[in-house]
Amino acid sequence: PLGATTASRKKQKMDGGSPMQISTPNEDPVPRVLQDAIGVNLAVDVEGAPGHLQQGLQQIIGSHNVAYFAQTSSAQAEHVWSVQFEHTEDVASGTFDVRSVTGQVPQITVRYNRTIDAFRALGQVLTAARAAEVAALTNPSALQTPDFTISESAQFETLALMIDCSRNGVLNVNSVRAMLRNMALMGYTMLQLYTEDTYKVEGEPFFGYLRGGYTHDELRAIDDYAFAMGIEVVACIQTLGHLGQMLQWPRYAGLRDTNEVILSRAPETYAFLEKLIKAASAPLRSKRIHIGMDEAYGVGEGRFRGLYGQVEGTAIFVEHLGR
Repeated sequence: PLGATTASRKKQKMDGGSPMQISTPNEDPVPRVLQDAIGVNLAVDVEGAPGHLQQGLQQIIGSHNVAYFAQTSSAQAEHVWSVQFEHTEDVASGTFDVRSVTGQVPQITVRYNRTIDAFRALGQVLTAARAAEVAALTNPSALQTPDFTISESAQFETLALMIDCSRNGVLNVNSVRAMLRNMALMGYTMLQLYTEDTYKVEGEPFFGYLRGGYTHDELRAIDDYAFAMGIEVVACIQTLGHLGQMLQWPRYAGLRDTNEVILSRAPETYAFLEKLIKAASAPLRSKRIHIGMDEAYGVGEGRFRGLYGQVEGTAIFVEHLGR
């Protein structure tokens, strides 16, 4: 898993040949251009790119776990493609096109509208570089004279990924950043970190106690990192069920309906939920929030019934949603 420390392993080829080395994420890979006879380096013009792209490009070029990017001087690379970006309103939102022009140093130009589309296009240029390397096995000129065009139009305005950060280990910030880099190259526009009680709430030390939750500063750092690549980070929390980790503590006994469900209708419940919503959303730029109310099994069947009488579960759910 991302962020985990694992040892290198050796796997025997199926044909019984020599073992194949498998590199793990914690190792520093040898630059690919030094170990392969055939290789492409992408020299991305960061300084010449539109200002809203520069930070995100630096994040990917400096940290991405592929060796296609020319880190410093491209003199050591046998084959270099120069990549430039052009922001234009002439292409629709969600659309980009990529053009290659051959020369002493092949020029790749990306024309785009949305920030995220520029990074999706860069991911496609990476794909083209790999395809050229494969083609060069039979046609060496494929690397020096790339000839391709790429054009895409997104079919959906939003392409989102939700990561469960409430079970087992909470994904650390560096691992979230690695995930965001991959998301940008694939064109994802939104990240939701699913956090039941794994975020910090001021004045509530038993909320997420010993669960490794995200601090305000960590969520802000994640949001800044994503924003530089055109990705929106949206808070994703629970406001009815799935709160057993919190409700197990005596501190929250007065908010308990069942072991997993918070007590609807009680005024103190909604004061508490307001604190949760503010804590989860305050570090983020987005004005959207996912307020989960799924799998509230047994709602109204615990302390609620003793306090307010028997009420049909759907009615409680709708009333709670209205609050």
